[in-house]
Amino acid sequence: MQNNLIHLLLRISMAGLLTCSIRAAEVLTPGFLKLAIYPNIAGSTVTDLTADPNYPAAPAEVRFLRDFNSRDAAPTDVLENFGGRIEGFLTPLESGDYHFFLRSQRASELWLGTGETEASASVIAQETDNGDAFMEPDAGDAATSAAIPLVAGQRYFIMVIYKGAGGAGTSTDYAQVAWRSTSNTGPAAQLRPISRAFLSTLASDAAKPAITISQQPSDTLRAEANSLATFTVAAITVTAEPLNIQWQRNGINLPGANGPEYTRYLDQADNGAKFRAVVSVPGASLMSAESASTVTADTMRPMLVRAKGSPNRPEVQLIFSERVKAASATTTTNYVIASSNGTPLAVTGATLSADATGVMLATDAQTPGTEYTVTVSNLVDLALPTPNLLQQGSQVKFTARGPWFQGEDGFVVWEAEDFDRNLDGLWFPETERGTASGGVAMVVNNGAGGSENSTKIEYDIQFTRTGTHYLWYRNSANDGNDNSAWLHIDGARPPEREAGNQAALSGFTSALAANYGWASAAFEGGGNRLSFAINTAGLHSVGIARREDGTYLDKFVITSDPNFNPTTGFGIFGPGVTLRQGDPPPASADFEITQHPTDTTGKENASISLTAAASIPPEFLFTY
Repeated sequence: MQNNLIHLLLRISMAGLLTCSIRAAEVLTPGFLKLAIYPNIAGSTVTDLTADPNYPAAPAEVRFLRDFNSRDAAPTDVLENFGGRIEGFLTPLESGDYHFFLRSQRASELWLGTGETEASASVIAQETDNGDAFMEPDAGDAATSAAIPLVAGQRYFIMVIYKGAGGAGTSTDYAQVAWRSTSNTGPAAQLRPISRAFLSTLASDAAKPAITISQQPSDTLRAEANSLATFTVAAITVTAEPLNIQWQRNGINLPGANGPEYTRYLDQADNGAKFRAVVSVPGASLMSAESASTVTADTMRPMLVRAKGSPNRPEVQLIFSERVKAASATTTTNYVIASSNGTPLAVTGATLSADATGVMLATDAQTPGTEYTVTVSNLVDLALPTPNLLQQGSQVKFTARGPWFQGEDGFVVWEAEDFDRNLDGLWFPETERGTASGGVAMVVNNGAGGSENSTKIEYDIQFTRTGTHYLWYRNSANDGNDNSAWLHIDGARPPEREAGNQAALSGFTSALAANYGWASAAFEGGGNRLSFAINTAGLHSVGIARREDGTYLDKFVITSDPNFNPTTGFGIFGPGVTLRQGDPPPASADFEITQHPTDTTGKENASISLTAAASIPPEFLFTY
């Protein structure tokens, strides 16, 4: 198969004149897979699709995915009674044995070639159930492949054929593929679809796609080893097709390095390395200029920057000024923790973060609200040939964090990602969709599986008020099949909302624009607010449980005021978060009384009116 080739078709006309026409080429395009859609096909099996006369040569529509997830190109469930064919190439960056994991709402097959031709492909997995999560290889599920050896740099043909059924907009059809090296022990259920760094496909250039790089990365970059460096590119395209920017080091894709900016720590091994971006749209791609890096020796000591307690968990997170060496960072005897009165707190484990700048210490039970001091010794950075030593006996303080506190005004405000428990780990942080408060929202990804009682994030709250409360939530969804969750109080639906869908969060902002909006509405049960009762003051858990996957939740407000609205008097993110036990008080805010009440006279037992006004900074809750 020839790529990037314009076929010139020469013919002699009846008048004997030489003429030519140009036929669109199929261009190898990195960072994409092709999704062909075949509508109006009844049935629910793969055979129903492959037996259709339009398959495979005449799809009604072709779209493109940037990850191995049909939701990237078909994010809603408007398609009914259709078939889909996702195809392209998979290029591993490391040789080894890999398991493949398939999931789809209806029947599907995963094909993999021994080379880059479709003729070399065979079925390695198939989905025969409806909507299972990715299953472990030892589960015996046909949707998980046997271990398959792959060679780094080799391009392999890969394809999924899947069937979507009817359902009047509720068919929730999707197809997704993940993979995992046999040396990786991470849970299958928490795998994400294969990312664009490993994918490519053939795409037509009939639409004459063109790319102009309007800002090149800097020609050279000079930095000290173990310091952060940022590479930037900007591009302009002439079509509305999806855009992909993939960063490379010495011509090799860097998984997860996508977008106009790429930031990484530079090592001594990066001295002389060349970084560039590959900008692509379906049917065209263009490489940026290279940025050559000069890396000097790291002579700076690492520093202990801060510590933060984890809510209601015996953990503390340490942050360092640069990356530290795993062997020193994961040695528990390098850490000593004591309370302000000298009582020691045992360190039982130490885990280095993925970027090597943080360490999560596991400890014995902490007392919420108690201040502790962490003393760190013998930690070194990654400098070569001789690592730099952290100042011996470096110290930092933290306060053990407990539950959220309900203020005297009846409010509790918190970010979705600041949970106390993520029961089965299937609620994932989401940082790419829209503009989330704090930069992070939470979502159960389409097809991740789970259930109401097991797939739940819980927040512990110390309630000071009893009676009726109202829950507001900042939310986002693609469509009506991805726009609800359950409310739980103390592990179950509120007693007054047990029946039907009365405990379901509704009123979501459903749009492909990936916007977030505020809502407080029950799916059933009447009323214009999602209310629940707290009968006794004290500690209670508020749970947000899976009802429909693909539902994004960003921020929550609990109030006892039925007339409160987070969109009134606040910015788009609503009021600022309130405090957990152990949190330091917020920085003081300046406000101004803009209107004072005036002196008033009146008769005894007669009502009078007093008026005042104040200028309050955005996001601050206030009462008069």
